[in-house]
Amino acid sequence: MSKISIIVPVYNVGKYVEKTILSVLNQTYKDFELIIIDDGSTDESGEICDRLTCNDNRVKVIHQKNAGVSVARNVGMAEATGEWITFLDGDDYLDEDYLQEMIISADSGDYQIVMCAYYYVDSENVNEYSFFAGNKIFNELDRELLIKTALGTELPKNRKATTGGPCMKLFKSSFLRENGFLFVPGLKKRQDEIFIIDCFSKVAKLYYIDKPLYFYVYREASTVNTYHHDQNQIALQVMGHLKEFFSRNLWIKDSNALYNNRVLILILEVFKLKYVRKECDMSFFEKVKQIRKLCENELCSDTFKKRNYYKLSSKFSIFDFFIRKRMYILAYLLCKIRYCG
Repeated sequence: MSKISIIVPVYNVGKYVEKTILSVLNQTYKDFELIIIDDGSTDESGEICDRLTCNDNRVKVIHQKNAGVSVARNVGMAEATGEWITFLDGDDYLDEDYLQEMIISADSGDYQIVMCAYYYVDSENVNEYSFFAGNKIFNELDRELLIKTALGTELPKNRKATTGGPCMKLFKSSFLRENGFLFVPGLKKRQDEIFIIDCFSKVAKLYYIDKPLYFYVYREASTVNTYHHDQNQIALQVMGHLKEFFSRNLWIKDSNALYNNRVLILILEVFKLKYVRKECDMSFFEKVKQIRKLCENELCSDTFKKRNYYKLSSKFSIFDFFIRKRMYILAYLLCKIRYCG
């Protein structure tokens, strides 16, 4: 049994996946197993995975029909035999000392999660993002802070990054299994957020390394930026999971306000990724009709009855005002100007 299981879901990332895999195989720490789940790629991703790993018995490549990143990660977790589990996306890559530094910290105390800072890589720059200033130990009393940080509502001063998502983290396998933590199948967006706030709601001890060891690669064509015709249903599905999470965790202060934050941001995402996109061929009036139906759904309606948010950025104020006043045409035009020039 290896000390660490590395789970990599892969889907149509042929331009990036070789760098991803090599960053694992070239780790200074060698006691790991690499589990790659090719989730029905239609490009050369699967072949690249096979070619690079065929002579390494630490690697298992699983080819499956496309079922989404949640199912792919769950398959990887079921296959994992390591004492610790870490996740790496198929277009990101690791510092060569990622595993070494993470496991040293993990073994230094009775931790269930170890987390590190990261690099944000886009087409022009590589920027360092850290969650907190300096190495820190968190315990049960810090669960609420960790959840709020994951939701982007309680960022420490001068910190831009949220802790949402499973990457750049090392999880104790027993912690995940004993609590039954899995990714929500079929959820096309925010599955990372739902997973990590669940984990943070149960964690007893977490260690944070204030050193970037993970390279997150931003791609305009990634899932989070992709047009979906069923964006409304996706948003409502996420809201349902968030509402259920907060109903299970009534100890979280400002839970209603935190939920309202996510509702507003999810609705804004629907505007940005559906209604103002050129791919959306609906008539103007059909768009407004669907927007009204979304904003007046029972999962959203309470959010807009009164202004109850948690440290909501002022940049959302105008959009919020238009939605609360049911000025859906003005909300649409605002987004059209902001996000389509």
